[in-house]
Amino acid sequence: MKVSIIGAGTVGASLISMLRDPSRSAALHEAVGDDLEIVGVAVRDASKLRPGVPSELISNNPMELVERSDVDIVVELAGGV
Repeated sequence: MKVSIIGAGTVGASLISMLRDPSRSAALHEAVGDDLEIVGVAVRDASKLRPGVPSELISNNPMELVERSDVDIVVELAGGV
């Protein structure tokens, strides 16, 4: 399943870390019934360095991620909205 995440602050970064952790992938696969692949992360400031998040996943346009036809799950974790 393809996942887009809106927000990469404390909570969003923790979710990204968990989803990218190979030691947790088997348990997540079993719980969901499929692999979870992060395909995009929307943030306010795309120029800010985000350790653990590949730069090619970063976007400053959350609607672009919401409207993608290949995304199965959108997780909104933006703070200060």
